[in-house]
Amino acid sequence: GNPALSSADVVRDALDGGSFHPIKNWVAVSDNATTIRIFDLGSRLEFPTVLKTFTHNAGFKYGKPAARSQDSDGECNCVSFTSGGKWMLCGINDHGVKIWNVKTGAQSQHLDRRSSVDGAAFSSDGQFVGVGAHSLLKIYRFNVRTGKAEVTPVMTSDFGSGEINALDFSNDGKYVVAVGGVGSGKVKIFNTSDWSLKSEYVNPGPGNVSIKSVMFSPDSQLVAYGA
Repeated sequence: GNPALSSADVVRDALDGGSFHPIKNWVAVSDNATTIRIFDLGSRLEFPTVLKTFTHNAGFKYGKPAARSQDSDGECNCVSFTSGGKWMLCGINDHGVKIWNVKTGAQSQHLDRRSSVDGAAFSSDGQFVGVGAHSLLKIYRFNVRTGKAEVTPVMTSDFGSGEINALDFSNDGKYVVAVGGVGSGKVKIFNTSDWSLKSEYVNPGPGNVSIKSVMFSPDSQLVAYGA
């Protein structure tokens, strides 16, 4: 008995991130008002049913959209699922990364609490979670069973200036790529076997134009970014 989402709910706030559930016919969408909603695309309605709603400052709710926060630092910038779909993360302005159990809604961990996180993602095999904490790319070892990452990152790379806007792991698990914002304009690809730098590219343009998004191709052979 969850109500269908109205058009007012869909456009209420700017949408900053999104990710399809790897198994179910769901999509998670994060906005700039502290909220992540999971929609059931199988409902085949013009406005799909809201199955679950997560808010980074108010826990978890079923079906009912969360009230808008007045916090200016509540933007939920990105969202990602583990390959099995059990865990979901969200990167948040000035509040780091939060990881939730999708089924129960329980928060399992809060990483880099005082960092602004625009980009974060799980690796395809679920063994790692990558976090763009300000200008630092941090890779943590992740335990899919417990939903917790190790406190100390296995790798940290400083992009120097500008926040890390996005990152992605390749489907074959061999690489992770991250891109920097204004003042950086960098694209860095690392080997996950030893976290060595595989390649680096600086986007041309005045002030090293900010790169907003990045992703690997399905076959892990290409990288595309948007500046």
